Amino acid sequence: MRTKITLLLLVLVCVSLSYIIFFEKDYNTDPRIFDARGLVLSPKAAEIDYLKIESTRLSSTPILQKTTKGWELVSPISWPANFFAVNRILSQLQFLEKENSFLVEKLDESGQTLADFGLDPADLTLTYGQKGELNQIKIGYPTKSGNRLYILSPDKLRIHVVSLSLLESLSVRIEDLRSNDIFETPVFEIHSWNLQLREAGNLRVRLTQREGNWLFETPISARADNAAVETLLNQITGLKIQSFVQDNSSDLDLLGLINPSMRITLEGNGTRESLLIGNQKTGSEGEIYYYAKKENQATVFTVYIDFLDTLETAQIGLRDRRLFSGTEEYVQSITLTKSGSDSVLLQKLENDSWQVGSRGADQSLQTMLGDETIITNFLRRLLWLNTLADTGFISDAPSAADLERYGLEHPLWTIDISSRKQSSSTTEEEPNGGELHSQSLALGIFEGSDTTHIYAKMRNSPSVYLLDSSILRSLRTNPIYYQSRLLQGIPPEAEINALKITNLGNKTPILSIEIDENTPWTKAVKNLDEREENGIKELLQSLETFKAKALLHNEFTPTVTFAGNDQPWSYLLEISTTPNGGDRSQPSLFSLYPSETTGGTTLLAGSKDLNLVFETDQKFLDAFTTLVSQRPEPEKMAEPIEITDEPSASDDITAPAEIIEPEEQPIPTSPTL
Repeated sequence: MRTKITLLLLVLVCVSLSYIIFFEKDYNTDPRIFDARGLVLSPKAAEIDYLKIESTRLSSTPILQKTTKGWELVSPISWPANFFAVNRILSQLQFLEKENSFLVEKLDESGQTLADFGLDPADLTLTYGQKGELNQIKIGYPTKSGNRLYILSPDKLRIHVVSLSLLESLSVRIEDLRSNDIFETPVFEIHSWNLQLREAGNLRVRLTQREGNWLFETPISARADNAAVETLLNQITGLKIQSFVQDNSSDLDLLGLINPSMRITLEGNGTRESLLIGNQKTGSEGEIYYYAKKENQATVFTVYIDFLDTLETAQIGLRDRRLFSGTEEYVQSITLTKSGSDSVLLQKLENDSWQVGSRGADQSLQTMLGDETIITNFLRRLLWLNTLADTGFISDAPSAADLERYGLEHPLWTIDISSRKQSSSTTEEEPNGGELHSQSLALGIFEGSDTTHIYAKMRNSPSVYLLDSSILRSLRTNPIYYQSRLLQGIPPEAEINALKITNLGNKTPILSIEIDENTPWTKAVKNLDEREENGIKELLQSLETFKAKALLHNEFTPTVTFAGNDQPWSYLLEISTTPNGGDRSQPSLFSLYPSETTGGTTLLAGSKDLNLVFETDQKFLDAFTTLVSQRPEPEKMAEPIEITDEPSASDDITAPAEIIEPEEQPIPTSPTL
């Protein structure tokens, strides 16, 4: 019995489903949901691709059409549409709700007509299309309350009461429906662009972006200033239309658009846009505008360009004024060569420290630890070396005679930088990877006897530049200048066995202290006053981190020049040490030959073991002076300001001369490209 009932119910279900599918044609739920929400238009309103607004209030009838590029205004002018204005209309139509509705055929019963609602004739008619199918909505009067509106449905069967905002979105001027933008390609998509100038003999300036950097392709092959190029591109793409020339039949030749004074072309991802700039037009208040048009469009308009000078001088103004490219972490070596002198090599080691290399008397390569601060500052100065701001570009095609005249045929200085060029597969954590890249800069003579500008040229470029001669203050032929100032002193944990200071002039010991197991430190210094005891302590502390203020000669000499005289060393400092807990029978001897102090601010010293002559730092000077002089400690004087002679108008200068001591200047951190 239960089986029969179950079978009967299944048959009834199948019959019901068959009736719904085959006989109930209006089984689609979308219209019902649409009616339940009270929307005037069907969900297909989202597919609208054509709009036409006809109104007695408008001087012309705007027609908008959706293309592959987006919405465009096709009448009364052809131009891209204002995205926000069109989107507002589409949103109003897609979500237009009816607050009340009644049939047109019922109007006779109330003695009313369509004209009573402003619908015959309608003051405003909107025609919209979906894939070629056109429909109309007629817009009538506002309701008596003033915040509602009568419209006639597309099928003309009903009058709906809707929000007044629909009328507000459709009551727009032609000027509000068109876009004021000239270029559609965003800056981040532009990979190349060019500029053609009629007044410069149709000069073509073309730039291309490669690996994130902008490069000139014409009229020269050179690096461009990335920041300057990006700024100019933002200005170009930000140009706005001032006004349209309504009469498109205007003589383009009279407007200067047949042979334009300037042509700007932007190339992006599959796009190419060209703007033609014509003759000037003076505004009502004296402002200057220019007639312009897109190359592939007939519409003429005016535009205001406040960066015209930048465009006209782009071939110079956009040049990268930096001579060397790259960043300091990838630099592997720097070679300095002065005409008639041996080269100095600054080389980075695997642990990122620097060493200085030079040729000895037997032409063998001699290396020494480099001063990281001096070399890093020098490298940063080279990487930030710029041409002069306004007159830095002399010639992009110099002749052999020009190079001879600039002193570049046989340059006085040559600077070579070798670096690892980061490849696309090299990570930031592997700066030593990538292809080896070399750059070479040649420095010539001064521009004239009354200037501080020198000529310069990169090896792989024909261009000649002007530089400020201050770079010469950082160049040295003596490798000792780049050597590390940190010297070998006394190990911090070493035990002092003996300390002795001898006056070499009269061979008299000034201070002599010996320490052993039976003579502790306190007993050895019991005859010294507090001032001398503190002086010894400071002296030993300064020797634990022994650092020279300046290196003078990389060869020890028995005499030293100070106060204008060549004299023998004045003192001998000897310190005997053994490692902490080591065998005292095998001591190490540290010896140093100090000179007389000059004014209490300078103390020279020589070391046979280091084969070096140098100027001691202030900490050692103060401690040593305390021990060798019974006079009160002299006041610390301000460091003397070094004066470097600059070329004067009366000097017959033909080439930059080496300047010995530089005046250190704050240098910015390494640039990133």
